[in-house]
Amino acid sequence: MMQDVAPDAAPSGDDGSAAGDANAAPDEGGTAGDAAGGADASAADAGAHADVSSPIDASSDADDGSTGNGDSGGSDGPATGYPTTCAQAGADAGNQDVTLYVGGDPNKPWTAHCSKGNAYLTLGTSTSNFSSYPGGGCASNAKGPSTVTTTWSMLRVDPTTLVVDTSDYAGAKSSGDTHETSGNGTVNTDYTTMPYASARSCVDQAPTAAAASIDLTGTPFAVAASQQWYLLGFSNNNPGNKPFGGASPQSGKTLSLSVGGFPAGITPCQSDYYQTTGGSCLQLVYSP
Repeated sequence: MMQDVAPDAAPSGDDGSAAGDANAAPDEGGTAGDAAGGADASAADAGAHADVSSPIDASSDADDGSTGNGDSGGSDGPATGYPTTCAQAGADAGNQDVTLYVGGDPNKPWTAHCSKGNAYLTLGTSTSNFSSYPGGGCASNAKGPSTVTTTWSMLRVDPTTLVVDTSDYAGAKSSGDTHETSGNGTVNTDYTTMPYASARSCVDQAPTAAAASIDLTGTPFAVAASQQWYLLGFSNNNPGNKPFGGASPQSGKTLSLSVGGFPAGITPCQSDYYQTTGGSCLQLVYSP
């Protein structure tokens, strides 16, 4: 399902050429699904790994609701006695691997890396989980066009909602840097990272390669069919000044994201116009 989103009033790119008026440039929203709410990112420390796979005692007080910045979950634990959150599994401090159960369902287990009470999903490979901002157009550094690439080895997941916080870089590594000048020279942004499931471009043409990739192969999760994707920005060269690109497919275990514009980005977070903040907006579903 495709869905157009009404243009925003955010500034658009302009390199001073005749094509396109930045003061009137429309933005474009992308494709199908839900965007989910926000959560603060936090760093995960590497540490000891202890597998906790047995169901918790339904009468346990392992989660007393006072875990601070940890993952969410009912204070009394799941009614079935199978832990849903790190706190319910007794892993609300330190670093360890535990078995959690989606919705407390014993038929929906998954291995979570718990760090400071937050749950992280370990990915099979970081090379196919990347986000980027390729250099070129209005994006360059002092040495010329430079590509920012962020690769991901684990994702922070809210274990009660299965929403990914795309701005948590605890399981990420980044390389490169670039500077974007847009909005007829009024907006200047430095980039050294790119949120998960996001990409940006200032090359105003149909993209020939993926600028971001999602690969949940080997995990019991997939991107939900309801997930919505947003193409935000401007193009001088595409009908209606809409950015090029999209998500292909729009849901499932593996997705390829592409974008082209002057400038433009693709993201699951509607509010992340410049792909600088990310947020809790990528919805997963249990799909072993």
